[in-house]
Amino acid sequence: MSVVRRLYRVGTLGELMGIHVSVTVLQRLLGFIRVLVLARMLELEQMALWGLGSMIFVIIGPLMTLGTDTGTERYVSLFESRGRLALFYKKMRFGVLLLVMIVGAGLLLNTRQITAVVISVGKGVAGVAVAQQVLICCMAVINAMLWALHLNLLAFLKGMRVYRIVSVVHIFFGVLFTVMSACVLWFWPTAVAALIVHAIALGLTMALALWFVHFGVTHTAKRERSEHDRRKTPRQEQIDRRSPRPEQKLPQRIFTRLLTFGLLSVLGTALWSANAHISFYMIYRNGVLDKGDAGVFFTFMRLSHPVVLLAHAAWAVLFVHVARRWESGRRKEAMYVLETAYKGIAVAIMTLAIIVYALAPYWVLILRSEYRVGACLVGPLLMSFLSVAFMALMTMIARLRERPAAIAAAAMAAGAANITLGLIWIGPYGIMGAARAAGVGMFLGVGIVSVVFLLLSRIRLHWSTLGVLLLPAILLLPPWIALAFWAVVLAVLLRTGLAFTKTQKHMLLSGMKNVTKLVGKGRS
Repeated sequence: MSVVRRLYRVGTLGELMGIHVSVTVLQRLLGFIRVLVLARMLELEQMALWGLGSMIFVIIGPLMTLGTDTGTERYVSLFESRGRLALFYKKMRFGVLLLVMIVGAGLLLNTRQITAVVISVGKGVAGVAVAQQVLICCMAVINAMLWALHLNLLAFLKGMRVYRIVSVVHIFFGVLFTVMSACVLWFWPTAVAALIVHAIALGLTMALALWFVHFGVTHTAKRERSEHDRRKTPRQEQIDRRSPRPEQKLPQRIFTRLLTFGLLSVLGTALWSANAHISFYMIYRNGVLDKGDAGVFFTFMRLSHPVVLLAHAAWAVLFVHVARRWESGRRKEAMYVLETAYKGIAVAIMTLAIIVYALAPYWVLILRSEYRVGACLVGPLLMSFLSVAFMALMTMIARLRERPAAIAAAAMAAGAANITLGLIWIGPYGIMGAARAAGVGMFLGVGIVSVVFLLLSRIRLHWSTLGVLLLPAILLLPPWIALAFWAVVLAVLLRTGLAFTKTQKHMLLSGMKNVTKLVGKGRS
């Protein structure tokens, strides 16, 4: 099999999850190294400014395209199944680019106002001129524009289920940005330099992803025409001349559905991106705490995040396969696969998080001494990210039923709880209070909304599936107590049928064996 054909081969759920999750491990390792590089080369105040720039483009980027990335990933399979993928691609690409250019131009014209609101609060960072703060904001907006286009390209590739190519794109960006950061920051250790490097790396990665999308759409169209011609009979030729084939007809009001789905989803995406930075920004704005505290908090926020990104990688692959079953009318089968895989992935990610939490006092020794005070933040920050990650069941069901408003509701509830607790705890407890506000706030907001949504949806779920939402609370315990407690819970889950039936255990075990064989053979 040629390299190109292998890259575009879809494969089974187990294969794709093995590929995507394995590559995500490598990508997160690169991300971990990159955070260490930034922490080594940037002063605490410059790290805080880099954090603000990252916050701007991560939040604004998805908003620029009105959520078309989410809608694209959701509906690519629908157009592909009807043989109209090329038409969908042509319709989407120019509209997305136009939206990004219009919104981006408007933001660039107002960078001074954005700087005054986001960066220059209070006295700002000592020794950083206003002109440099405006430049940081300008580069953040440019990164947001590139990020928006990048998300749409990745969404298209994910919708096509070509996760081998998605993995190539991720690794390309990870290696490029890490190497460029190490080289440039050695001579120019500032937040501005980091943002410039990020924009260049993102632009080059987009060029690669665009080529893959274009080639994939062209390849799919040729394959579909070839397969149809081989199956064509004289009778079929007469039918084709009289009327278009059913698969040639576009679904009714599909673009209205796409935009509606995307607009509602982008609200939730933007709110979740903002939620991830609430405590960080509250520390930065605090008039009592030092700006360097914000740099420490942001560093550990980044170091804790890779653990749960593994879960998000698994959810992404799982959702596309479940969506295919759901769209074809096999909804009972789709829910069975979803519930089984959800619990299996959650248990695996929780185990990894507990290990990272318990070993935090040791792995933080690789950081510079001024950063090591943040070791106590690992537990609450992991709790925050895991609470959001374990909301995946509710998120996927909401997307399947086209109810993205539930995701936005969870984001608003979690954000409100985070802000409320932050106002109470940051004053007396400093950055530790901010971390606990993030952890407990996300846990309460996500848990309440998820349970209410799942109950109102009248979906039959095993009680242990809802119990997954409670697992992040274990991270409130001291590290070694949390490790011991989770060891007991894990033993009970694996040895009994409380959470998994024999059939479900067999399904998960078979999937793990397939993934292990795939990684062991070194298949790309």
